[in-house]
Amino acid sequence: MTDMIDHHMMAIEMATICLDEAVHDELRQLCEQIIATQSSEIEIMQSWLSAWYGIDYEPSMSPGMESRLDRLAAMSGAEFEIAFMKDMIRHHEGAIREGDRCLERAFHAELIELCESIIVAQSEEIELMESWLCDWYGEC
Repeated sequence: MTDMIDHHMMAIEMATICLDEAVHDELRQLCEQIIATQSSEIEIMQSWLSAWYGIDYEPSMSPGMESRLDRLAAMSGAEFEIAFMKDMIRHHEGAIREGDRCLERAFHAELIELCESIIVAQSEEIELMESWLCDWYGEC
């Protein structure tokens, strides 16, 4: 859960930049959805860590994550959208791998359900961003 909390925080930070830099309203709406969904999931996982294990956990980001955010924030327009969607697709693929590991190892039914939900939602978002990259920018 701590890894997924950190992972989600990175996506939230990326999506926050997207709110200012996105050209297409559809992408901006997806970024709003990412922020809302993943913020809620962070809160849920933090509450489980506290209730199940007595752990109070706050998300943290590595220097590498910070530099990726700085790189994205320096872009605008089409350059931003292409880089953002490619980065977010890779990021979501990582969350899906984490979700698969969760399904193999977790024993709390609530956590298993959350991991299944993350896998489905992020797979759908990948498909959406791949279609936009293709339709908007010919990156197929």
